[in-house]
Amino acid sequence: YTTLFRSKLDAALVEGRNVAENAVIEISVSRPGKFHAKSDSTDNARQIFFDGQSLSIYDQTMKLYATVPVNGTIDEAVAKIDEIYGFTPPLAEFILRDPYGALSKQLKTKAYKGIENIGGVECHHVSLSADEADSELWIGTADLLPRKLVATFKNREGNPQLQAVFSSWNLAPTLDDKMFAFVAANDVEKIEMITEAQMKEAAAKESDAPDSANPQKSAK
Repeated sequence: YTTLFRSKLDAALVEGRNVAENAVIEISVSRPGKFHAKSDSTDNARQIFFDGQSLSIYDQTMKLYATVPVNGTIDEAVAKIDEIYGFTPPLAEFILRDPYGALSKQLKTKAYKGIENIGGVECHHVSLSADEADSELWIGTADLLPRKLVATFKNREGNPQLQAVFSSWNLAPTLDDKMFAFVAANDVEKIEMITEAQMKEAAAKESDAPDSANPQKSAK
């Protein structure tokens, strides 16, 4: 399937920004083991490719990419990337085999708020609460597809939000397998994708280093 969503991230959720980031994200999924996501915002354009054997992240603005071997289904790839590298693709829960099952594992409470209209589509409105964020989710009554998400990160200063509005759902598109495999152009530089263990090791070394040997430590 394919879908498009418009997202807004409050500045507190984006490193190095002091204004909100708005993006248009296109997602293409071919089950069980392929997906492609393209994000275009005011400041940059990025893509994520997964073809069942490797995952690539490509920053078109900076002309940098990283590729790591990841075998398996989409669900397995998302879990492995989270385990090894400490991150998940944006809104990855919505491309898993059972999105609502994945979300339910994180929930502490949930409540049904009734029927509401989102962009001309009749939706079920559900309120969800988890440790990190409280969310409002709207799901189409006819097709049970997500139409809108508002997540409020209650443990961060100012309670910043992620907002996403889904549209242009196509459950039977014609997709070329080539779109899921990244091929680097000649002017694009490959960089290493740092594991979570490497980041922790680097952070530990920096915290142990004496200030005299690291004069910019406090600034970092």
